[in-house]
Amino acid sequence: MDPEKSPEPRFSTRLIVGAILGVTALIALAFFVGRASAPYERMPGTTSAEAGFARDMQTHQLQAVEMSMLVRDRSDNPDVELLAY
Repeated sequence: MDPEKSPEPRFSTRLIVGAILGVTALIALAFFVGRASAPYERMPGTTSAEAGFARDMQTHQLQAVEMSMLVRDRSDNPDVELLAY
């Protein structure tokens, strides 16, 4: 053995890859067990804050579409028309 060369590493690549895969599998298992045991959440009712927010956002998005169609119809620039469409 050459005294200038360092000895081979003690852990082989297969062992390291196996350990990483094992830890990844345990993390995935813990995640799925946690998701399966989580309490079931009901759908929000029509009077809930979530449903009200969804309705408000629907109106907001419709206004954005209407504004972009106004820009498309009033612009003379083909790039702006395409973007607005």
